[in-house]
Amino acid sequence: MLFGTPHSEVPFDWSSDEKYLIFDQAGAKMDIMYLRRNQDGRGYESLPFVKTAFDELAPDLSPDDRFLAYESDKSGRYEIYVQPFPDGGTEWPVSVKGGRQPRWRGDGKGLYYVENDNTLVAVSVSTTPTFSVGAPNRLFQDERAFRGRGHQYDVARDGQRFVVVKTLKQPKTQIRVVQNWFAQFKEQQRANP
Repeated sequence: MLFGTPHSEVPFDWSSDEKYLIFDQAGAKMDIMYLRRNQDGRGYESLPFVKTAFDELAPDLSPDDRFLAYESDKSGRYEIYVQPFPDGGTEWPVSVKGGRQPRWRGDGKGLYYVENDNTLVAVSVSTTPTFSVGAPNRLFQDERAFRGRGHQYDVARDGQRFVVVKTLKQPKTQIRVVQNWFAQFKEQQRANP
C-alpha cells in the first residue's frame, strides 16, 4: 500500500524526472492514479488519471513522459488506449481485437500489447502533429506466456528483443510404492559386495 488506505495500490511507472509515480488503485473497479511531487519538493499529491465505472489498469508511460498507455474494459473487453499525460483529455484507441499489458518501445515510436489469444502485437505510433497508430503487426503467440495481471514482459530499447514471463508446464509426478524394500536392499548388497 502506498498510502495506508483500504485500497490496494500497485505502482507501475515513474516519470523520467521522478515528478510522477503512476499506479493502479483497486476499489470497486481498477483506476489509474498518479502521485505528483509538490512544488516545494516535499511530499506528493495523489491525483486520478482515469477513474470511471470500468477497469483501467497496467499503465505505461511513454519514454518522453508525454503519453500514457493503459488497458480498459469499457468496450466490453480489454483494449489498449493512450491519453496525453498528465492532463489527459483526448483518448486514442490502439488495439482492435482485444489488448492487455501495453509497453512502449524505447524510442517512443511504437507500442506493444498482448491480444486475447496470447499474441504479442506491435504497432507503430506517431505523436506529431497529433497522436496516430499504424496497422497491427502480430509478432508471436505463446499459450504459456503473458498470463497474469500487470506487465508480464518487457521490450529492449530497440524493440528487437523481449523478456517474457512464462508459466512452465508442471512435470508429471509419479509415485512408486515399493513393498519390502529393505529385503530388496539386502539382496542387492549380497549380490554386489
